[in-house]
Amino acid sequence: MDYKFALRCWQDKEGSENAKINVFVNDTQVLTEAEVAAENNSSPSIITFDAPGLPDPNANGSVTCAIKVVLVNDYYVDADTDRNVHINGLAYITKDSDNAWKKPNDD
Repeated sequence: MDYKFALRCWQDKEGSENAKINVFVNDTQVLTEAEVAAENNSSPSIITFDAPGLPDPNANGSVTCAIKVVLVNDYYVDADTDRNVHINGLAYITKDSDNAWKKPNDD
């Protein structure tokens, strides 16, 4: 089954550039150097990526897979000057029998 995922995230901005992340699903890289521009959780960045060929949802609607997010441009001077990415949400949608993306039931 094909899935489309969305991460809700923001950064602790340090240095001259935004945080950049790589995303892996079951050890396969699906996103390279996606920029996280948001700097607070009240207006987060939404980073989307596709993950084709995963198993169907479990009986309770959940999906079991390993998702790894890697900060690729770490910047650390000291405890007060440290670039980080925070994630506080992950959602997915699937395709229906007509191969069209379904709308999520909730956010």
